[in-house]
Amino acid sequence: MRTVTYKDLMKLGFKENQAHDIIRRTKQYLVQKGYGYYNGRRIGVVPAWAVHEIVAIDL
Repeated sequence: MRTVTYKDLMKLGFKENQAHDIIRRTKQYLVQKGYGYYNGRRIGVVPAWAVHEIVAIDL
């Protein structure tokens, strides 16, 4: 499973604040889907498929 960090998103052209926001929204999405692991504050890595659900771009 491929994972994504905010630095990966910055390499794709997103600004730092946008990248952090995408990671935060993706974590919220995952928690709503039942993945309680992503409820932690210090988790900064999320699955690429979940980012695709939020941003609708292939990674």
